[in-house]
Amino acid sequence: MNIEPRFFELATKIMSEGRTMLKLDRLFTIYQVIQKAEENTIALEIGVYRGGTSRFMAILAAEKSIKVHAIDTFTGHKSAIPVIDGVHRNNIQFTKTSFASVNEYLHDLNNITLHQCQIEDFDLSQIQNVSIVHLDTDLKIPTKYALDNIAPRLVRHGVIIVDDYGKVTTPGIRESVSEFLNSNKGDYFFLHLLTSQFLIIKL
Repeated sequence: MNIEPRFFELATKIMSEGRTMLKLDRLFTIYQVIQKAEENTIALEIGVYRGGTSRFMAILAAEKSIKVHAIDTFTGHKSAIPVIDGVHRNNIQFTKTSFASVNEYLHDLNNITLHQCQIEDFDLSQIQNVSIVHLDTDLKIPTKYALDNIAPRLVRHGVIIVDDYGKVTTPGIRESVSEFLNSNKGDYFFLHLLTSQFLIIKL
């Protein structure tokens, strides 16, 4: 497999730091989307955990004058519904992180802003001209909220990368995507990748 050297160097470094759960295949999707993104726009990562993917995105985004907003509770899930979200539970998974530690990890990057909140409580008035969203919450409620409220703010050909689509451990993700697409027929093009990522592209 012939992987672009620039991508491989950055991705392997980020993975070696132990702050992302994504491997080369999923990071390569994000890399390609950023390479095609419009300059001087906004990128979002919703579901940051330990900040590795946010750092990966911000380094690449800086080359295109794209500002990144990274959003997480940094205290684990808050809106998990067991009957919808499978194995996920509130205040249990993804708690081995903190706003302070991630903020320190990202402090040398001047094009990223870290926010500690649920996406449902994030002030969207500051967000326009979004070209990239990496949506990795594992849960139905925040995924549905993000799709309904951020997708309309996408620039033409802007992309939402929905992580963990189709996995048995995250059934709420598929439900959220299906409901969103059924309500927005003809407005978006979409692709389901073998990486368990789902791409929603504004037409």
